[in-house]
Amino acid sequence: MATYQLSPAARNDLADIWLYLSENVSDQQADAFIDGFGEKCQQLALHPFLGRARNELRPGLRSLPLNPYLIFYDLPSPSLLVIRRVLHQRQDIDSILGQD
Repeated sequence: MATYQLSPAARNDLADIWLYLSENVSDQQADAFIDGFGEKCQQLALHPFLGRARNELRPGLRSLPLNPYLIFYDLPSPSLLVIRRVLHQRQDIDSILGQD
């Protein structure tokens, strides 16, 4: 089983998502999203190749949907999974990931 960590960019993404959901839906929905995100990360730690390879964006990058978002991550070592970004599917993913 791998352990996972969040990059600073992923932490910022989650804070922005929580704030958006809190302001536009409810605090409960925002909290539920964060809970679901944590569950997905635990699932990824157990099965790190569950997500789709996204080598067209960056070598070694993978993604897993958490609708309507995508969790982008990589495996710098067999025991470590790093969540790089959490982006809405409608965002310009190519442009955003090209900046990282």
